[in-house]
Amino acid sequence: MVQLCGVTTETPLSAGGGPDQGGARQRALQIEHVGSTSVAGLAAKPVIDIVLVVGDSADEAIYVPDLEAAGYRLRHREPSWYQHRFLVGEPAVQIHVFSVGSAEVERMLLFRNRLRACPEDRKLYESTKRELAAPTGPMFRIMPTPSHRWWRRSSQGP
Repeated sequence: MVQLCGVTTETPLSAGGGPDQGGARQRALQIEHVGSTSVAGLAAKPVIDIVLVVGDSADEAIYVPDLEAAGYRLRHREPSWYQHRFLVGEPAVQIHVFSVGSAEVERMLLFRNRLRACPEDRKLYESTKRELAAPTGPMFRIMPTPSHRWWRRSSQGP
């Protein structure tokens, strides 16, 4: 079962988490808090998602050593998906690294901003997440689905 929690004021970001330490911060072109925890009042897994934009995410030497020194671990490389790199750290922080100009960064920010600005869409998205996270719902492995279902519903208009 997937546990969804309410947002609290004490998140790993407010406690000093996130990739704001070391040389990676100096080479970052953009750092954004994304995902459900970035939307006030939205139920979320207790995990902070960060987008880190660098000049070339395939050039891991420019940012991975600094993030590893700060306690993050490189978990996945997805060169076929916008040269995405995925790092994890404690407490419960996930860093998604993309190259400058990546269409996926723009999509993630549009999605976050829409949920922040539109209470009706936020409610629809949360109900979809809860449906999928329910013990009788689909398994955790398809949890990325809520955003895709929500996006299809909301982009069709009223």
